[in-house]
Amino acid sequence: EVTGEARYLTGALDAGAFLERELRLDEPGYRYRPEVVYHSTEQNLDCYVALARLFAATQNPWWWERALWAKERVRANWVAIRGSEGYFHAGTGREPVGDTNPWVLLALGALEPYGGTLAWQEARLWRTDPGTSGRVLPWGPSGVPFEGFAYHAGGGEGVWFEGTGHMAVAYQMVGD
Repeated sequence: EVTGEARYLTGALDAGAFLERELRLDEPGYRYRPEVVYHSTEQNLDCYVALARLFAATQNPWWWERALWAKERVRANWVAIRGSEGYFHAGTGREPVGDTNPWVLLALGALEPYGGTLAWQEARLWRTDPGTSGRVLPWGPSGVPFEGFAYHAGGGEGVWFEGTGHMAVAYQMVGD
């Protein structure tokens, strides 16, 4: 889009055709690899955004239909708990993980009905690291406590900096 060079659009169209030809599932969504039936929320978010961008670049509704196919898989991976609280599981394994939840809000740009995913993450993934974990940080002295979000609700691991950044951007998006 930025350069306006046709070769980039051609490459993107080829990638979109590969998604459709090799990775499309019989049910909504796209699989992880051609030889694997596994599908993931994260990958289908990526497919949704890429295919929606192809639609925007070409104005061909065929690409929008494919984007919606991926979006439907993402929506099917929502697990409602109570009210609007819930989470998006990782994919076929239905494991609750932290990365997919803020990404859905950011990629779909819609808070409803998934706004409760931020509360789910706060309740289950917030961690305080007392600074005694032995982790070597690229800033400051060791032994300094810090807080943030973990990757997995199963516990054990400490603060996941990348995921904490995702959550910060999601909070900014919702005005919190």
